[in-house]
Amino acid sequence: MIRAVLDCNVVITAALSAGKCSQLLSRARQRDGFDLVWSPPIVAECLRVIEYPKFTGKFRTDPRVLVERAMASAHMVATDLLPAIDVVKAGPSDNVYLATALAGGARWVVTGNTRHLTRLDGYAGLRIVGPAAFLAELDAQG
Repeated sequence: MIRAVLDCNVVITAALSAGKCSQLLSRARQRDGFDLVWSPPIVAECLRVIEYPKFTGKFRTDPRVLVERAMASAHMVATDLLPAIDVVKAGPSDNVYLATALAGGARWVVTGNTRHLTRLDGYAGLRIVGPAAFLAELDAQG
């Protein structure tokens, strides 16, 4: 079974609109094609970001529920098991996604962050792709 980390951007996008990110969260809950790998710092980031004033009144679904459901279905990697990684210089908080993937045995990081993360595709053997590419991979593997 594929193991993948979904970043906070995927959760926020799923809460804002139906689409590929919503499909990914649903598939993660059902363990449909992949196992979600997460860590407490990712959960904390999601909970922090959903409080940003720019999102007030914009969510189509309660993002806290999405985070709770994702966390309940995820393989959670303890914070103290995360390796120290400092490769995302422009967005140091994004290093946690790489660290979580490596510590949790995930080979995929799924992100909407094209500025920082997708350009690192291949780092330490990780595939770092957007939601559409990951869904296509899941569908290809049947």
